[in-house]
Amino acid sequence: MAVRALARVPGTWGELVQGALDGVDFLITCPVDLWVDALASAGRAGADLRGAGRTHAGWRAPPGREKVAAVLASLPGRGRVRIWSPLRPGAGMGSSTADMAAALAAAAAAGGRPLDPLDVFRRCLAVEPTDGLMLPGIALVDHRRGRRVEPLGPAPPLVILGVDPGGAVPTRDFNRREDLDAANRRKEPLVREAHDLAVRAVAAGDPAALAAAATLSARAHQAILPNPLWERATALAREIRALGLNVAHSGVVLGFLLDPRHADAPAARAFLERRLGLPVRFLRLVPGGVRVASLGREFVGSIRASERRRPDAPSCPHLGPARR
Repeated sequence: MAVRALARVPGTWGELVQGALDGVDFLITCPVDLWVDALASAGRAGADLRGAGRTHAGWRAPPGREKVAAVLASLPGRGRVRIWSPLRPGAGMGSSTADMAAALAAAAAAGGRPLDPLDVFRRCLAVEPTDGLMLPGIALVDHRRGRRVEPLGPAPPLVILGVDPGGAVPTRDFNRREDLDAANRRKEPLVREAHDLAVRAVAAGDPAALAAAATLSARAHQAILPNPLWERATALAREIRALGLNVAHSGVVLGFLLDPRHADAPAARAFLERRLGLPVRFLRLVPGGVRVASLGREFVGSIRASERRRPDAPSCPHLGPARR
């Protein structure tokens, strides 16, 4: 039995497509290279959440602690879990899902009963509406009731120049809106077009078509949750010749989508920072999934030493990105 285990999952930058078709909610994941790590030690009571890293320092708010505690309650045994995350809650970065998925995968592995990604998704969904970031590649999921769970394929090459205008949208509150189902029905024709285009684009590895699908979905969603940067972003996207835009459908972040094989992403990033007056992140679309490693004492000691040396940085260097 593994006594300690480390799990890593990607965060997200909004979604590629989100809406409802024929009354079934869905989203298409947008996993990016912002990594959440969880370290689990079996046999110790309690769940200890800590947010570290350049973009989120300090302790997590109580709602985050409650969600992780709730999902860990689905496992047998007992233990202690720590989390390192660069994700800002309420922004549309998949913070709650990533916290729960990483903690759950690490704790299950530490207890000697590792979970497959679909089981991780189902357990997270029992707590709140859930992104599919723990599933391999790019995935389509019903994030509210789990009626659709479909792997679409590997992540096409796509750079996301991400902008966070600030503010927050609580996931639970958004999904409890009384007008949400009716609003989704009104935008369904555009969402269907975006859905079909995105499914074909991922299968073909076509970043331009995927960006077009994301833009359709983002535009349709402005009637439900307007992004404060949308109008300016559409004009700026043309100036930098971006392939398109994506947004968080229950958050605030927005992304300019570029093909890294043809675009000058560093120049575009500098241009956007000047024009928007906001920091712009250089992100890559990555395959979703969970990577888990069992740890010996020497690795745990190395993690603790890295915490002492760099308290402002994520402290789990032993896992690379989740595999395709």
